[in-house]
Amino acid sequence: MTHIFEAFVYGNMAPIAQPCKDNPEYRDAMCTCSKNEEKLLEKLNDDEKAIFEKYIKAQGEVVQLTAVHNWAHDYKLGLLITAEAFVTG
Repeated sequence: MTHIFEAFVYGNMAPIAQPCKDNPEYRDAMCTCSKNEEKLLEKLNDDEKAIFEKYIKAQGEVVQLTAVHNWAHDYKLGLLITAEAFVTG
């Protein structure tokens, strides 16, 4: 267990940064996103592409912040469940 804590503390382990590329649903969704992004970029002029790129970047930040929030919330919830199990068990 110490190795997991050390990896986490030293930044060698990031629970939210794990890709799920082995998941066929994830792979299909990413493929659909990529194909549609390519089609859209073909239709946009340079100014519109710049706006779209800013949108994509902002959306990525929202997804990352949401993932961090959800991970922290779920971790705390897991600790509360564990604590209650030990106190009432």
